[in-house]
Amino acid sequence: MKKEILINHTLEETRIVLLEDGYLAEFFIDRSPLHQTVQGRPVGEGKLKKIIGNVYLGKVVNIVPNLQSAFVNIGLKKNAYLPLDETLPRDGKNSIEGRLRKGGEVIVQVVKEPIGTKGAKVSEKISLPGRYLVYMPLERRKIFLSRQIEEKKERERLKKVVQSAIGGSLLGGGLIIRTEAEGKEKEHLFTDFEYLSHLWDNIQIKRKEKTAPVLLYEEVSIVYQVLRDLFSEEVAVVLIDSLPFYKDILNYIQIISPYLKSRVQYYSAKTPIFTAYKLEEEIKRIYQPKVKLPSGGYIIIQETESLCAIDVNTGKFRGKNIPQGASSLENTALQTNLEAAKEIAREMRLRNIGGIIVIDFISLRKESNRRKVYNTLFEALKNDKAKIEILSFNRFGLVELTRERKRESTLNLLTEECPECFGSGRIISQETLYLKIKKELSDLKNTLVSGKLRLRVHPNLLKYLQTHQEELKNIIGGEIELVSDLSLKHDEYQIILH
Repeated sequence: MKKEILINHTLEETRIVLLEDGYLAEFFIDRSPLHQTVQGRPVGEGKLKKIIGNVYLGKVVNIVPNLQSAFVNIGLKKNAYLPLDETLPRDGKNSIEGRLRKGGEVIVQVVKEPIGTKGAKVSEKISLPGRYLVYMPLERRKIFLSRQIEEKKERERLKKVVQSAIGGSLLGGGLIIRTEAEGKEKEHLFTDFEYLSHLWDNIQIKRKEKTAPVLLYEEVSIVYQVLRDLFSEEVAVVLIDSLPFYKDILNYIQIISPYLKSRVQYYSAKTPIFTAYKLEEEIKRIYQPKVKLPSGGYIIIQETESLCAIDVNTGKFRGKNIPQGASSLENTALQTNLEAAKEIAREMRLRNIGGIIVIDFISLRKESNRRKVYNTLFEALKNDKAKIEILSFNRFGLVELTRERKRESTLNLLTEECPECFGSGRIISQETLYLKIKKELSDLKNTLVSGKLRLRVHPNLLKYLQTHQEELKNIIGGEIELVSDLSLKHDEYQIILH
């Protein structure tokens, strides 16, 4: 599989895409705090400002024994949530009130971004990711290996290399050997550990100098996270369209992966990089709930704060070269579901959909066909680095899964609630508004002196009311003037008595 990373950088924002065989696989965006706004107003905590991975010195403001959790002030608008299983053991105590005290200071790391009305989730189990290693300074002295390193000999070799090179320097901390460490020699791993160890030393120095709440360590921007986590030997090229930014990234790659430096290139063509690769239209589709499938079927993606529902439909697809009858319906449903399974896995990565996901595939009668759809979805999800748990078809024909959610979905990051429908995606119908106006006019007819009134409405409603103007006249027993007013919302109207 050919992989490419394209970076479009301006003063206002940086957009990053990962292409797999020419198809858009993942999309990331990072904006300067100066340009983050809500409804046109600048805000200090822009929702595109990533805080996941940041380490704070926080103050415990509340302990909730019933939930076995605490709320910690880390200097953000909302207090962070710290559950018992994310705290460190203290003198064998296994309750939140035994491990923490109200008003006490605690070093925590953000493991989940604030989502919707919920504050950030934090953990005392600090982990500092590098190129090849993840350093956990407060864990017990232990070495773990990525499950994606499958070869037994390589796993044993890496463990021996780390133990001989770094083992004596851990001082009680833990290490995870990342997938990128596969095939790497002792010097690469030791240099990575030295860098991470230095970060932890700086955090401890700041902690002694500061009082809570305060930021002790800020995770690198999303661009550098993407390069650290996704830029590997599998990536053919990294293209950047900003010369100063290209130079900065070259310096960063020189530190973390100098052997890949030649693959980082400056894009100097006049045509904008995303336009040249025909990506702008693809990115726009991220906001749309309907996704078309090659055969003519489609899927509908509806995200809410707590879960995401995905519905699969055959649309115009009726199957080709398939005899008519029950088997025709079954085969049409199967083909559509197989296409949908691959597309759903892609869309989950692209839109960064997390939490509980429920998929309503088209009903299949045969167990063997349901198994084909499940296996196709399972295989397609292997390309996703997020942690995923998936269940088989339940008795209602639904597939349920959970996908690791550390930050808000792309849709929530780049859009805001509709001020008219308040996030429902629906507005009051014109017929409903017409009936409401009729009732109000009936209540007012006895108060009319001249038998005349003016009705001011939104332009869209005006056309509908014009076809019922005679009925409205009959209600009041006089003249009615309809006036278009763009300043009114769809469901607003004004009745002006003469």
